[in-house]
Amino acid sequence: MYYFCTYFNINYLSRGLALYHSMKENIDFTLYVLCLDEVTYELLNKMQLENIILIKLVEIEAAYPELLDIKKTRSTIEYYFTCSPVLPLYIFDKFNQVDRISYVDADLYFFSGVDKLFKEISDSSIAVVEHRFHSMKKKNLRYGRFNVGIVSFRRDEQGIKCLEKWKGQCIDWCYDSLEEDRFADQKYLDEWPKLFDNLVIIQNKGVNLAPWNAGGSKLSLNGANLMVNNNDLIFYHFHGLKRFGDRRWDSGLGYYLVRCAGVIRESIYKPYINQLLQIESELAQKYRLEVPRNKMRPPLNNGLFSKLSYYLQFLIRIILWNYIKI
Repeated sequence: MYYFCTYFNINYLSRGLALYHSMKENIDFTLYVLCLDEVTYELLNKMQLENIILIKLVEIEAAYPELLDIKKTRSTIEYYFTCSPVLPLYIFDKFNQVDRISYVDADLYFFSGVDKLFKEISDSSIAVVEHRFHSMKKKNLRYGRFNVGIVSFRRDEQGIKCLEKWKGQCIDWCYDSLEEDRFADQKYLDEWPKLFDNLVIIQNKGVNLAPWNAGGSKLSLNGANLMVNNNDLIFYHFHGLKRFGDRRWDSGLGYYLVRCAGVIRESIYKPYINQLLQIESELAQKYRLEVPRNKMRPPLNNGLFSKLSYYLQFLIRIILWNYIKI
């Protein structure tokens, strides 16, 4: 049994459910979900999904009242980032059976099992994964060497100490802006290898494949199995995936100078988008819920320059075959 946690609100509900279904297909798991609004909690509670334990935001805030002290000083996304270290700590405190908790972003999707991943993690107190930016985007290291897409902690002295330190830092400062030694909840991870000797940096290239490292990876199919540099693709991180219309999507790969073509288009992005559309259709039919879609639209009142910039980016996406129609 592997224990995971994540958080999302109504805007990310379909992605959170896609994550859940991908885990159900591949993993023996329990997933703790921090519901960031009441609508998400009420809906998931009605669905009575197996292997999921729901946590309300108010429960976290009651356990850690310092969150409420800083809530009004953060934007919505900044406040959510601030909760990243708090959620694993809460789970360790409330659920004694959890010996290791792995936080995962809600926009991940598992394509295979995790036994190889956790064999590599082994008895480490902390496990992290590098961004592995490809050569054309090394400048993005200024946002952090490691990605918070997955961070794993063991219930031991170093694991708890790391979480407590991270929580204190995020309570003190967690903003969606870049400073020399900090960015949101992420750049704090850079110092962990120096502070904690029982830390593992995950080397498996099938872990956290994402737009920022796909350009430096060799993707292939071995029968029905997706492969990354001869490793099974364990999970993909769909960062930056956005809608242009009801059936039109921007993969986000263009920003990283990666073409959305071949295996990555047909075997990764299209199946995932179809899963999102299926989930949204079921939510509409069974629960009369229309999930907010966060469509990308041209700026309406931001002047000629903004509109020209928008359409230039659109043209680049087309050139790079970054534009997907389902």
